Amino acid sequence: MSTENLSFRILVATITTGALLGACGVEDSRTRTGDLTAADDLSGILFGSIAHDSPRLYVTDTSGKAIVVSGADFDQYSGDWSPDRSQIVFIGNRDNPDLYIMKDDGSEVQRILRTPEIEGDATWSPDGRTIFFWQSSNDGTWQVKQLDLQSGEVSNVRGTANGDSELDIAPLADRIGVVRNVGGQMSVQLLSLSGEETELVLTNGAGSPSWSPSGRQVAFVDDAGTVQVADLDTGLTTKITLPDEGMRASIVEWGPSAEALLVAGEAVEIDSGKGIARLYLADTATGEVSPLDVGLESLDFFGGISWQ
Repeated sequence: MSTENLSFRILVATITTGALLGACGVEDSRTRTGDLTAADDLSGILFGSIAHDSPRLYVTDTSGKAIVVSGADFDQYSGDWSPDRSQIVFIGNRDNPDLYIMKDDGSEVQRILRTPEIEGDATWSPDGRTIFFWQSSNDGTWQVKQLDLQSGEVSNVRGTANGDSELDIAPLADRIGVVRNVGGQMSVQLLSLSGEETELVLTNGAGSPSWSPSGRQVAFVDDAGTVQVADLDTGLTTKITLPDEGMRASIVEWGPSAEALLVAGEAVEIDSGKGIARLYLADTATGEVSPLDVGLESLDFFGGISWQ
């Protein structure tokens, strides 16, 4: 693990960083304490995988082993927990990739938005009232949208056109992290949802943004397949590398604890040319990374990871 100056630049600065990060001391209700290796702390890891030929959502039970969430017979991926973990929003593909929700046990599956466009990377707002997602346009570009669950109204999110299909919402619901091409390089942009405040860019070919429970840090994957944790107060990054040779990080997700990161790693076996995928648990305080066995012979990640 190493620490170095963060390669970000302030594009617009009309408020202080402390105010932007909620420095008033608001804490996220999801934060847990205790032994991160205990089995009960490893439940609720939600991820998409093609372990059994087609994309399905899996969730870890209290033993830390993955089980299929729903028996619905169509592709399901990019799942995200509701704030109270009673529901899951996800992308389902019956005849087109659309927004769906279901209960935490996989029951009551229903489509909540049907369009001729392609939807992706659905994410709940922290208050549970809004779902953010990417939607493709006819010319092949992407735009972040938000769906108001009470009114059913869909609207654009400012400044998020022409991006890639990855996003995450800050715990205070004041900012959004999106992946976009900035100056020919894939980067994570941190945008204010109010449209008036600070905009940051994390470079290094970044992807898979994930906010810490406090909103003061952002984890992402750089173009070398290394996890970087950016501290937005100090401007420093901490690098976390996977212990297995040839394994590159592809997805990172912050856990309910500020010390726990989930990392999906992918590699190609030299002898067979076969792709392999593994899940890791990283301790952000010590930099220690250990493999996480969820009981599947093959992972083959498809879509993101949600851990609540």
